[in-house]
Amino acid sequence: MVRVDREENGIIQEDLSHKILSFVEKNLKNIDGIILSDYGKGVITKKLVRRVCSLAHQQKKIITIDPKVEHFNYYTKATCITPNRKETENAIRNIIITHEKGRTLKIKNDKLKTLKDVCVAGDEILSYLHLESLLITLGEHGMYLFEKKQEPFLIPTKAREVFDVTGAGDTVISVFTLSLIAGATKREAAILANYAAGVVVAKTGAVTVSPKEILQAIEVD
Repeated sequence: MVRVDREENGIIQEDLSHKILSFVEKNLKNIDGIILSDYGKGVITKKLVRRVCSLAHQQKKIITIDPKVEHFNYYTKATCITPNRKETENAIRNIIITHEKGRTLKIKNDKLKTLKDVCVAGDEILSYLHLESLLITLGEHGMYLFEKKQEPFLIPTKAREVFDVTGAGDTVISVFTLSLIAGATKREAAILANYAAGVVVAKTGAVTVSPKEILQAIEVD
């Protein structure tokens, strides 16, 4: 099977961006949390992210972001962003090249070959973007959670068998966000997200995970 996509990427028209922001402003009081999935197709702009984050802070709402490498500078003061190892490496490189005046990363190594490399990079990005937390997913090595004024927390992988990683990132950010909304700490939320991802990668295709499956995975462990 071969899939061929044709598309034109460009910045969203101003009137459409305004409609999105108006919707958020109107409905945020009825929303417990926001997830921004940035696919780099033009909808997620710096102006939109900064405004949505500002609104979320004003109303004390959780906002998490599945990031696009080129847009890391947009995501300041988010509750959490969830890049994988490769995205983190590319983001470091991009930030060093395109950094804003007076702001840059202190680290220069964009290759995260060891967990120590990940730890150093995570701390630096957390501080640089003024994030509440940063969750770097590491495939078979689990996840690394970084929080303000907390020691980095490594969560070993919970996958027994890996058949398909499709949708694993979406599962992580959705379960992590929902757990925070339900009152979990960031560590508890990350652990639950890790269990959920372990369930999803053991299936084929883009699938969902149920609360029952997460509980069963925890019981087996």
